[in-house]
Amino acid sequence: MTTAPRTTNRRWLTAAFAACIAGLALTPTAANANGCIAHSADADGTAAHPFLIENAANLQCLRDNAPDYWTGQHFKQTANIDLSAEPAWTSTIGTVAEPFTGSYDGNGQTITGLQVELTGSNAGLFGATSGATISNLTIDDAAISIPAVEAYSGAAPLVGTANSSTVITNVHSSGTVQGQAAGGIAGQALNGTQIWSSSSSAVITGNDFGAGGLVGFAEIGVSITDSSASGSVIGDIYVGGLVGAVRANSEVFYSYSTGDVTGRPNYQGGGEGGYVGGLVGAAIATASGSGNVIARSFATGDVTATDPRTSNDPNLCGACAGGLIGVTTEDGTEMPNVIADSFASGTVTGGIAAGGLIGRNMGGAAGSANSTATIADSYSRSAVRGPENATGAILGAMTEGIFNVTDTFWNRTDADDADVNSYGMRSTQALMKTYAFYANATWDISDTSPTTKKWVSCAAHNDGYPFLQWYAAKQNWTCSPAPSNLFTVRADGSSTTAVSSLITVPGAGKASQTGTFSGSSSARSAKTVTACRASKKVTKAGHYRLSCQLTSAARSARRKGSIRVSLRTTFTPTGGAARTVTRTITLKKTSSGVTG
Repeated sequence: MTTAPRTTNRRWLTAAFAACIAGLALTPTAANANGCIAHSADADGTAAHPFLIENAANLQCLRDNAPDYWTGQHFKQTANIDLSAEPAWTSTIGTVAEPFTGSYDGNGQTITGLQVELTGSNAGLFGATSGATISNLTIDDAAISIPAVEAYSGAAPLVGTANSSTVITNVHSSGTVQGQAAGGIAGQALNGTQIWSSSSSAVITGNDFGAGGLVGFAEIGVSITDSSASGSVIGDIYVGGLVGAVRANSEVFYSYSTGDVTGRPNYQGGGEGGYVGGLVGAAIATASGSGNVIARSFATGDVTATDPRTSNDPNLCGACAGGLIGVTTEDGTEMPNVIADSFASGTVTGGIAAGGLIGRNMGGAAGSANSTATIADSYSRSAVRGPENATGAILGAMTEGIFNVTDTFWNRTDADDADVNSYGMRSTQALMKTYAFYANATWDISDTSPTTKKWVSCAAHNDGYPFLQWYAAKQNWTCSPAPSNLFTVRADGSSTTAVSSLITVPGAGKASQTGTFSGSSSARSAKTVTACRASKKVTKAGHYRLSCQLTSAARSARRKGSIRVSLRTTFTPTGGAARTVTRTITLKKTSSGVTG
């Protein structure tokens, strides 16, 4: 019997938080707060005239005055604020009982040196928010800590728990975070919270449950878009480079992580622990919230989930590691987790299961056959290391359910072929660095940038492997179609009267060759002739020979001395643009060998 990720208590958390919010009076009170934030006609806490946060004292005033400043008020930061010399905060702006519900515009400013040390839940600049808007802020060199394992605490530089359609835009952070549900921007993102264009380089240490470079745990309609994490992440259960776990109709779009991710053994009674992914630790579909979507995203960090046990029991996932996602699973639903247009490239090491993209697809408490994951137009070039019965270049292991794979490729694994399952299509490094290979697979791809296609294939970037168009635009990458280097040319060793081209092609199409022969200085009487024409229709990737016979004039010239042969070899992939290689070689007088 399989052991599913813990979700029952997550429902309790969401319900309890909603009940607290429902009991609040949302009408703003008079925000006098002893005059610690100046009031005027031009700064009255409305959206049009927000209160101004000019210094550390103003920020601390906002923290210390609930609910006057926390309920429906609007703030704008007007200067950089350095808190490095200030004592560590032991309370925050907003709590679960009295969340911050207004707006905070960082106005492009920075808060440096924020320290928060709590013994209770929800640590960050904001402890808890509900329907709030936070934007345009950088939090540098933060130190956020909830040392003990507190039930469903959230810890992050910006907000411990963001709830009820909170919107976070253009927020960036660095520093260290320690706690349960620990993240670089939000510890927990719940109930329709949206995170846009945000990033974190914070180093994350999760205590027991949930650790992510950007968000520790995302649940119920959460959307993360155009965001990234680059710090290392270590944790016990649900550990991801970007998000520890996504659950119930949540989404990750146009996002990536580059930090290394490590899961520590922690089983909570023997079956749970160590769902570790380069991007997302776990994707959990639910009956009430349906599946999750992860698309146009990638992870490049190394992923490690160690397990000291010798058992490879497929019903346990104490150390499931995936280059993109640690585990895809469900909680009483037939709705799938969908992964599309994504890739992973870091080394993956799993003690129980290891997959280049997904560590394991597994059912719920009863190992439900309804657990479905769908992956399309994606690839892995990860080195994958795991047990012999649960290692795969795309999917490490399957415990019940359905795993659908379409046009998804791989080309690296440290496992023997016999130990690699059949999911995805194996290819070669050479083919996976060519535009035509993916075009033939009907990917939405271009070999030029800028482009409106989803993918770009260009030798100048990403070690020649495809990359996502939106990321190329962010990096200002440009590229043009490069001359193909897939053609090799040599003389036909079996005859002195022919010359051949040995070509390697990435897929179906048409190959053709024309040739021009001319005499050298030792064969002046030879006339230049065009006499070589060969063509071949090919149906799949592979090696093909195009052979051309020398004309009588060329053979006569060769008896007098060496001759030059100019070959123009062209391959036109089905539905793609033609690529041509032109090369001049020399056929010597006394040998069929080729030089040049």
